[in-house]
Amino acid sequence: MKINSHQVAEADLARRLEYDHYTNEQGYMVFTERFHVKRGICCGNGCRHCPFTPRHQKGGRVLSQAVQNQLKKTP
Repeated sequence: MKINSHQVAEADLARRLEYDHYTNEQGYMVFTERFHVKRGICCGNGCRHCPFTPRHQKGGRVLSQAVQNQLKKTP
């Protein structure tokens, strides 16, 4: 079975929605989409996994379409 880039992107998004944070290679804590979705508002700090649209705009509450679609699939 061939896996396309869209499937890889969806799997990556699902993985990032599973946990609240992880530690990167440099030892820094990185918050995931799940953390930000649960928080419900953009902090405006340029987070790597910002799920809001437009990205990195403090006070934003609108989730990106990709995150909304993934949340619909999650039980």
